[in-house]
Amino acid sequence: MERPKLFPLRDIDAFGSVEIQDAIDVAPELFGFRDAVGTIIQAIHGLPEALDCELRQIEVYLGRAGGAAELLKNRWKVRLKSFDSAPSTHAMALFRSSTARLRRGGWERAAHRIIGALKRNSALCCANAVAGSNGAWPAARQTTIYLVARKKPGRAGEISDASVNRAIRELMDERDIDSDALVEAGRLIPNRFATLDLEVAEVPRFDLEPESNALACRESDCDYPARPGNFGFCGYHRRVSSEQKCREPGCRFAPHPRNYGFCRRHR
Repeated sequence: MERPKLFPLRDIDAFGSVEIQDAIDVAPELFGFRDAVGTIIQAIHGLPEALDCELRQIEVYLGRAGGAAELLKNRWKVRLKSFDSAPSTHAMALFRSSTARLRRGGWERAAHRIIGALKRNSALCCANAVAGSNGAWPAARQTTIYLVARKKPGRAGEISDASVNRAIRELMDERDIDSDALVEAGRLIPNRFATLDLEVAEVPRFDLEPESNALACRESDCDYPARPGNFGFCGYHRRVSSEQKCREPGCRFAPHPRNYGFCRRHR
């Protein structure tokens, strides 16, 4: 099974839509809020090794975006700017779920309440966590939930089981929050061994002096060589022209290599 990838956002422009779409496709599709809570906590617990710091020194932002790679990339760029372009800022696609399910189940509202209770009881396992409110819901059938994290200078500390239990008891009175999700949170937050094995994505490198037999990127004024499978463009550029659209009627995305003329969302 492919490991979830953390993208270093200071180099985000080096990653094309293909790499980010692959990360979205690898992210699990979840159907229950309990599984969503478990995935988020385990991903946060996997950050210290990837970022080379203590868990209590990491600030986390949780957000959502439509399923398209470019939409997710734009969200990450906005968050990088909000994080003062900190060099330590990394991002990943956590999971995917039906947009209708997220809305009907009130997952975003529940996330805000859980994080709020953990903060009030000093039970966050990381330095800080924020669940963003990203305005109108996307028209896309599927939504991607993502995480952005950075190192936050400060003293490393420990949380106690008692503080976690206080937060969970406070939330048990919330009738519209899945009780199984709260039990899962109480079980996983103090358990530092419940982690996802994360991998930092390798920044693509392109030779500025392409070989004589290499094709140049189709983007005007670009000196990088074309990247195999990227329709004549390098890894930094990609355009959808009239002859390079997905065969699905009405779809404007580029076809994916070896997908018979369809993009990753269709066929």
